[in-house]
Amino acid sequence: MNPTGSLAKRVAREYARRRNEAERLGEIRVRQVHGAHPRLLELERRIAEAGAESLPVPAAVGDAGMEAARRMAELLRERADYLRTAGLDPEYDRPAYACRTCSDTGYRVEASREGARPVRCRCQDALRAALLMEEANLPLPGAGWTAFDASLLSGRTDPARFGSDRSPRHQAQAILEACRQFVDRFDEPDTRNLLFTGNPGTGKTFMASLVGNAMIAKNKSVLYLTAPALMEALRQYQILSTAYDPDQERYERATDLRSAIQDCDFLILDDLGTEPPSDFRLPALLQLLDQRAGFGEEGVRRTLLATNLELPALRDAYDERLLSRILGGFSVFRFFGEDLRSARKKAAVRTR
Repeated sequence: MNPTGSLAKRVAREYARRRNEAERLGEIRVRQVHGAHPRLLELERRIAEAGAESLPVPAAVGDAGMEAARRMAELLRERADYLRTAGLDPEYDRPAYACRTCSDTGYRVEASREGARPVRCRCQDALRAALLMEEANLPLPGAGWTAFDASLLSGRTDPARFGSDRSPRHQAQAILEACRQFVDRFDEPDTRNLLFTGNPGTGKTFMASLVGNAMIAKNKSVLYLTAPALMEALRQYQILSTAYDPDQERYERATDLRSAIQDCDFLILDDLGTEPPSDFRLPALLQLLDQRAGFGEEGVRRTLLATNLELPALRDAYDERLLSRILGGFSVFRFFGEDLRSARKKAAVRTR
């Protein structure tokens, strides 16, 4: 994970890198072809000279203009014949851009009633998704909704054990549907954040990854961190930002990560309650939730919290202020059932 500024800047840097690389390799290819085909080099030199000589021709009349045009056409035919005979690509002297549609600019020209206008090329959608996925830090990158396997969960109800009239399977299916609706309604103002609670191994991190991947598919920036990693990142930023002469590289990394934590479209904070106790953690967490509430510079921001603690235990671990933030802005989903890690291992053994 290496946040390096806004997505637009990262996309622009990558396209600049691609163009520079294509042009650099193109220059090398031209030199190699000319070295192996001196006759071609001579033809292209003569074509360039003929082109320079013919610059004033459009304004000229008579035999001089016709002769210049005839000479250029003859040289171009001779060059085409040579390329065909030598088995060379007629476009060998053009950069081999990764995307021929947009020449690695990220935009193509589209005709409309108002005239030609630039529109985002399809290759940019793929690049943006790849960059978002690279920096999301998700435990299960790329996993889609279909990765959810309800057969791993018990379909039997056990109110005495699970404190619910639903079976673990029915509960997980209901949470999955709620998460899909959360993704679909992400930008609506009344959409609430998500809180996952439940014992370890009941599928909270798995479900959070599915939501994160779905958000990336919608071109949203996502960042996954555990609570201990979050607290360490915020603590490092605080130390470096108040130091007299901090290491510049470390300070820039800490600043970039803090910005990503605060400003990403969708933050997943896992294992809440496992961070080491300190006087720093509650104020830092409350400040972060307040900063992420509402809209950022580029739109709405949402947060998913996942914890092994039930709500009363969260209040005891922190205080009423955190519980108030959660009850006021989060939809709470409780996971229960057998340990899914064990269930997946058993299923893997059966399929061998």
